[in-house]
Amino acid sequence: MKTVKIGIIGFGTVGTGIYERITSTQRALQQMVSDRIELVSILVKDQSKQRQSEGAKLVTSSWDLFREAATYDVVFEVTNVVEPARTYTESLLAEGVSVVTANKKLVALHGKELEAVALSSGAYYGYDAAVCGAIPIVNVLQSALATTAINGISGILNGTTNFILTEMDSGKTYQQALDEAQRLGYAETDPTSDVEGYDALYKLTLLARLCFGQWVDISAFERQGIGGIEPWHVRVAKENQFALKLVGTSFLQQDGSITGTVKPAFVEETHLLVGVNGVANGILLQGKDIQQLFFAGPGAGQEATANSAVEDFILHEKGKRLRRTVLSQPASNMPQLQKQLWFVPTGADVSDVSSNIHVWERRREKEGDVLLVTAPLLEVPYQSYQVIGGEHVFKQEQAHAL
Repeated sequence: MKTVKIGIIGFGTVGTGIYERITSTQRALQQMVSDRIELVSILVKDQSKQRQSEGAKLVTSSWDLFREAATYDVVFEVTNVVEPARTYTESLLAEGVSVVTANKKLVALHGKELEAVALSSGAYYGYDAAVCGAIPIVNVLQSALATTAINGISGILNGTTNFILTEMDSGKTYQQALDEAQRLGYAETDPTSDVEGYDALYKLTLLARLCFGQWVDISAFERQGIGGIEPWHVRVAKENQFALKLVGTSFLQQDGSITGTVKPAFVEETHLLVGVNGVANGILLQGKDIQQLFFAGPGAGQEATANSAVEDFILHEKGKRLRRTVLSQPASNMPQLQKQLWFVPTGADVSDVSSNIHVWERRREKEGDVLLVTAPLLEVPYQSYQVIGGEHVFKQEQAHAL
């Protein structure tokens, strides 16, 4: 029986969760992998900080001491910065050390090059914990759906914004909901990455890589946060049997290109994503053979993310070279025009918007007009929302030009 030597880089919330998970279930983990497990070293930012780490032989803030502590089999990288995490990860992978990460921004920005290093050295680069907390979506795609063609992804990929929108649906303003999220620890002091849609964007690019076999530059996907959502938008949604959600979507097109957006959307009340509330995440996969598969669960948190990281490690140790074989199956007949709702404040000018717009209905609210349109994705000087489902709402027999 060999000994699997483990290191941890980063000892914040997730790193502590991984430490606790390994030390509290070490015997069960050893039975699963049929090897001894030894937690050798933890690399921390501030060595003077008091922490519970008796299960590790070494806790250090020195990268050199961490590297010299052992010939590692796997290292968990769970910082929230790009550097020096990228440098550390590349160095480990180049030496054949497998790395399991929860660092979604690092993977989204540098995953292509790091995956290439891992492939060259025979190491494993796992990032299931970087996508949607406890939902094992990456490992499902690499194992149970390893040869299943996927042509579309849609999902609620950020728990913080989903909590804020759930609270706004209950009557709170955006600021009140954000304050509550920060009080409960769901939102950072600087919530920009969450509320501006960056966090969801990073996750969407990782899902696109797994589903479609290509790394996508994040600048190629459209991103819009939730800061522009006003109380009257939420009111109109509720009155017409919709829920406001920040939804990420990505599709493989007929020409082989990959499109993607992260934007607030009006989701019809019977749609699967409507039931995903609070800090939960939900992911919907589409494909010819599977029709639709839906996954939901905790999107963040110490236990959820740590669990995904450890399960990623276990799957690798038991399955070793499990890799997804991407079968090309583009989405068919993707419409160039999409159904959207435009919230036009009183006095706003719509005359300079493209002529390729058709209005199905125009409703007057005290704050402005709500226009149901079919239009290409374009920037307009007021809040717009994609409409998901909702054929029973705003239905008219004939549209007219704007």
